[in-house]
Amino acid sequence: MENIRIGTTDVILQDYGDGKGKIIISDDDYGYNFSFYWGSMGKTMGKASTLAQFLCEINSSYFVMKLGPSGDGPIDAKRTIRNIRKYIREEMCLEWYEHMEFQKDMRECLNDFEREIYSPEQFVNNWHSFAEYTLNYYLIDDKYDRKEMESNFTGICEPWYFIVTEERRENIWLDKFHKKLVRTLKKQK
Repeated sequence: MENIRIGTTDVILQDYGDGKGKIIISDDDYGYNFSFYWGSMGKTMGKASTLAQFLCEINSSYFVMKLGPSGDGPIDAKRTIRNIRKYIREEMCLEWYEHMEFQKDMRECLNDFEREIYSPEQFVNNWHSFAEYTLNYYLIDDKYDRKEMESNFTGICEPWYFIVTEERRENIWLDKFHKKLVRTLKKQK
């Protein structure tokens, strides 16, 4: 068992022989704790790799995949609303000069909606209410254009396609930490 301190992070490397090993990482600043066991790390020059050798040979994305949380990170509200604006411009074909009062109000409503978004689930659950009750379609003078615009917005039945998520903070931290760990392990050789 090998204990290493890198900045504010403790690392425990446990070799179990025959190319097996376990890493435990505990950071004081962020309160992160990660561990992973490899039952097979391959061979180097005919003999089983040590955990330190193995960690120096793998890339950061593999390291993050094994130790970090999986799944999507938190919602990126700004980029999610940007996708909606792009959809309005490109798919609904709403030109900048059409229904100017409605567009001005719609932009303000979208900005307010962006500030309220805190999770993908909440965004999806609130989208239909936003499209049906928040947008002021009455600002469009022509009743046929008004009905069409309302139908375009309320007809979006799969709003989750607009969602953009951020990378998890833990995974960003692990990616950077792997590089520090490799440098430290190579210096110890």
